[in-house]
Formats: sequence, C-alpha cells, structure tokens
Amino acid sequence: MTTETEEIPTPAGVGKSRYGALAGIVPVGIFQTDLEGGCVFVNQRWCDAAGLTPEQAMGSGWATALHPDDRDRVFSEWSQAAAARQNFFTTCRFRQQQGKTVWIQVEAVVDRDEQGNPVGYVGTVTDISSQKRTESAVQHIAAGVAAEAGDDFFQILVTKLAELFDCSYAFIGLLDRDDPSYVNTYATFAYGSIVDNFRYFLPGTPCENVVGQTTCAHPADVADAFPDDDMLRDMGVESYMGSPLFTSSGEPMGLIVVLDTRPMPDVWTLKPVMEIFAARAGAEFERKLAEQALRQSVSEWSQALNHFSDAVSLVDIDGRFIRANQAFYDKTGLSPEDIVGHDATRLMHPDGQADDCPVCKARLAQKDAMIVMESDHPYNPFGYPVEISVKVIRDSEGKAKNVMIVDHDLRKQRAVEDELRTHRDHLEEMVSERTRELELANRELEAFAYSVSHDLRAPLRAIDGFSQILQEDYASSLDESANSCLDRVRAASQRMGGLIDDILKLSRVSRVSMEQKRVNLSHIAQSVVDRLKEMEPERHVEIRIEPDVQVSGDATLLEVVLENLIGNAWKYSARKERALIEFGVSMESGKPVFYVRDNGAGFDMAYVEKLFGIFQRLHSVEEFEGTGVGLATVQRIVQRHHGCVWAEGMPEKGASFYFTLGYTPGTRGRTDQMALELQGVQ
Repeated sequence: MTTETEEIPTPAGVGKSRYGALAGIVPVGIFQTDLEGGCVFVNQRWCDAAGLTPEQAMGSGWATALHPDDRDRVFSEWSQAAAARQNFFTTCRFRQQQGKTVWIQVEAVVDRDEQGNPVGYVGTVTDISSQKRTESAVQHIAAGVAAEAGDDFFQILVTKLAELFDCSYAFIGLLDRDDPSYVNTYATFAYGSIVDNFRYFLPGTPCENVVGQTTCAHPADVADAFPDDDMLRDMGVESYMGSPLFTSSGEPMGLIVVLDTRPMPDVWTLKPVMEIFAARAGAEFERKLAEQALRQSVSEWSQALNHFSDAVSLVDIDGRFIRANQAFYDKTGLSPEDIVGHDATRLMHPDGQADDCPVCKARLAQKDAMIVMESDHPYNPFGYPVEISVKVIRDSEGKAKNVMIVDHDLRKQRAVEDELRTHRDHLEEMVSERTRELELANRELEAFAYSVSHDLRAPLRAIDGFSQILQEDYASSLDESANSCLDRVRAASQRMGGLIDDILKLSRVSRVSMEQKRVNLSHIAQSVVDRLKEMEPERHVEIRIEPDVQVSGDATLLEVVLENLIGNAWKYSARKERALIEFGVSMESGKPVFYVRDNGAGFDMAYVEKLFGIFQRLHSVEEFEGTGVGLATVQRIVQRHHGCVWAEGMPEKGASFYFTLGYTPGTRGRTDQMALELQGVQ
C-alpha cells in the first residue's frame, strides 16, 4: 500500500481514474471492506471525518477512529449484519486523534461479484455533527424552559449556551429604551458562573453589525477587526458570534452573544444553533414583557377600587374583615382600625340578630349571590337602596378562601355600572387574547422553523445537484447499486426540500395579516377540484360540492385550508375505482360546521390526535407522498379564524374532516348525524 492519497486502491471492477474522481467529488465518506470487515478502501472524505490516513484505516485499523463509548455497540451491530449478509446502518461517533468528536451516519450494502456472490461491503459515512448540535440545542432550550420563570430562565439559557459552544463568555442584551446606541445585558455568563450585568456602547463593536440585522461571526482575531472595542481586548476575546433578537412584529429587541478566548472552529456550522437560542430568548422576552404588562394592569385595577363610588369589602371565610376600599369607609363612617380583624356580622349588625341577613347566609353557604336591599330592609346598613354582590374567592383547588362584598348605590345612574362592566369585560378579553397568542407562539416556535429552514436550503441544493451530475455524466460508469444510492440521495434531498417549503408555508400562515371579508367556499372548492383534474385528467372522481356556501374570513388562508383538505381527499382516494369527494356544511346548535369527506384510505381513530401535528403521518411515503405539514397548516388557519378542526375516519373506508369558523363547539362539533353521514360515504 502506498502513502499517497491518490494511490488509494480502488474497488475491483471499477476504473481507477473514474472511481477516484467519483470518490473525490461526492460530499460523503466512502469505504469498502471484505466479508470479515477488514477495510480495503476509503476516500479522502472518510479520512477527514475519521482523522486517519488511508494506511491507518486499512484492515481493522478503521476501528481506532470509533469513539470508545460506541465501539462495542458498533462491533456488535456490524458482526450481526456481516454474519447474516445483511445491509448495515448505524449512527455513532468518530473521535479524531486531536480529540475532536464527529457524529456520523453509516450505511453499507453487500457488495457482490459478477456471479452474485458476496465479496464484502460498500458503504458511506455522512457527517451529521451539525444535526446533532441542533438537537442538543433544542434539548438545552427544553431544559431552560423547565426552569423557574423570570430572570432564572435567561441565566440558565446563557449558561447552557456557553456549555454547548464550549466558550468563555455568553450574554443576552437588550437595547436601551432611552438610547438605542447602548445595550444593557440581561444575563451574563463568564468562566463558569453568572456575573454582574453591564452596559455596552454599540458603535465600533461587532454587536453593531448584529442588532437589527443578522447573525455575524468572527472565528478568530475579532479584537484586531474592531480596534475601538476596548472590552474585547480587556477580556482577551479571540472569537465572536452574535444573533439578533426581534419582536414578533420584527422590531429589533437586542442580541445574544458568545465569545471565547480561543478561535471558534466551524463557526458557520453553528449559525443555525445560535439562531435557535436567539429565537427562543426573543419569544421568552416577549412573554415576560406581556406578563409585566398584565401585572401592571391588575395593579392598576386594584388601585382603581379606591376610586369606586361603590363600597367594597373583603372578609375571610370566618366573617372577619380583611380590608375595604375608601368608599366603604366614607359611607359607613368607619376606619381601617375599626374593621380589620373584627367580626363583620357584629360590626354591621350591632343587635347581633343577623341570622336572616341574606348577605351572611350567602357567605356561610359559600355561594355567590346578587342581593337587592331597599332602604327599609332590616339588614341594610346604608339606609338607601343598594345592590349587594357577594363573590366567593377560591383557590386553584376550588376551596373557598375569602368573600368579596360590593355594595352598589342604586340611586346612581345605571350607566356607571354598565361602563365599569364593559371596562372589566374588555380587560379580561385583552388578557385572554394575549395569553392565547403567546401560547400559540411558544408551541410553534416560528422563528426556529424559519431560521433552520433557510439555512438548510444551500446544502440540499448542493447534494441534489452533485448527485444529478453523477447520474448524468457518469451513468455508464456506475453500477446499478451506485445509481440506486444516488436515486435515494436525490429523493431524500428533494423530500427535505419539500419539508422546508412546508415549514415556511406554516410559518407564513402564522405571521400573515388577515383580511376579513365575505368568501364563497363553494367557488374555492370548485377551483381546487378543477386544478386537481387538470393535473390528473385520467382520474374519474365523483365530486359533490354544496352550492353557495359563504363565510366571513380571509380568502387566501381559507383557500389554503380547502387546498389541503380536498387535496388530501384526492390523494387518499386514488386507489378507489369509484372515488367520491364531498364538500358541504351541516348545522349544529344553529352554527355551521363545514366538512370535506372522501371514501379513500381513511385512518385508525386510535391515532387521530397525531393528524394535526407537524410531520405526523399515518401513512408511509411509499403509500402516499406528502410531508405531514398540511393538516398542521389547516389547524393553524382555522385557529386564527377562532374555530376548530377535527376528523373522523376508518381504515379503507374513508375520512371526514370538519371545521368551524368563528366559534368552537363544546363537543368539538361531532354529532350522531355526522357519524351517520360518515357511514354513508363508506
């Protein structure tokens, strides 16, 4: 065996120059072994991943590249596959001599001679370190989410970020509200612990190129690149990476940064991971700001009680006063010292005979009540007509803790009461809507999907393009197995491209502004069907569309809903000789429930909860193509229209998808009539 890379022996039966060119151009490691597992060939990509020379890899030498923690498992899996002459697949790690760990995915197929006899294995090694790093980032974020809320969350986040990147410093900074040329750090990590925060002047620093713009990285010599940044020199920083933080509306919020006193290798492969942390931090900041606004609203509401003309008092479950508002003191002539801690019944009814007082009865029964007392009522302590509201305050387990009593002067105009109620209802609606939007934002992590999807496009195009070049230019030089491998590579990359496109579509659905107007769903359904027929004119499908079904909503988004639902019905009924697809509407409690129904492949109701999850599929890709994002998109659009979507189905007997717009049925919309209609389609 020679010591020159270009003299690596090539597999038998393959032209040396052509095989060498092929092995040099493919973006994966290639190896060949004999039947006993002894290595007889590796390309340069394999050597780069393993950190070995071709000579070191020959025979059993390749095993020295395996990480010690993976070695026994890989040997066992390889031995079983070789003994059974089966194809081999595993995920493991190479640990190079200089200590670097590389995650790899190994695939090998049985190599046969011209007579079909097995002579060894031919396989590939793919570097999946970036994928593993991204998975680790998600796990780190999940650990941070499980921590306490508030400042602890961000301290844990920068700690885990520093651990993941193996760097000396990490911080999260927010733009100064009064002077956006400064950043105030919110959580700062340095050399193994959380340290005091600091204020940072942006101009002349690498952070200036990050805030409000994009991720920036300097693998080395960052202090030389920014000579005006004294802090970099004082900290001994050699490398830098920062990602911007944005609000959900796209406004600059701040940035998240890692710095190290050593060069940062493979810095651009870490960009997606960095942006995952940035997206999560931005979402948490928005949630925190929303909570602060909510707490302030509640505090302002409490303060407003002192400005009410109604007398308000709070008593414990035993009837002792806890506090009251100023109107109560003004109307009763009492002071806080007179009432706090004293028995409310004896204080308000000095004669001690209050057994028949309706307010006391409601408190003792721990029931809410609305009681009207005229001026001559024996238990009316105010001497004028009042409406007394008794509200039992309960803990999270439903146990009564306190009772609030509000005495409203009925002599005043009813408009005051109406205005206060309107204000209260509007406040509760605002809080409910804000909480709902934040919950949806946290579940979907839109910024995460957007960042990762965009960064995956370039390598996917390279994989697909180079694979196509190999097939077109070297088809005659490749055997059937090689061509099959290239087919699988291209199919996988194109499928990943489809997944990325669908992730972006789902992200846009969540972010696009809605235009409410009158929409004819029947017309949209017909246009969707017409397009499907143009694409597959050979199919004969019976279509039933209920005419003139009109709703109020966003026409573009509702068209996406019907494209996905009718498109699924068209796809999953393809194997039926007499396929049937229906679109219509039924009424439940006077409200419309829309449906798309087919008599196709159907599904097992045991897995119905998976239908609307992203990438969740109940049929394999070999059976029916698709990415598993369509129904998640449908659900998101319907939710944005304040409705809900659900499904009914049976294997090989069809499926029905129902959705509402503008309301959510208490039983998720299913009725016995709908179940009978489903049976009718079968």
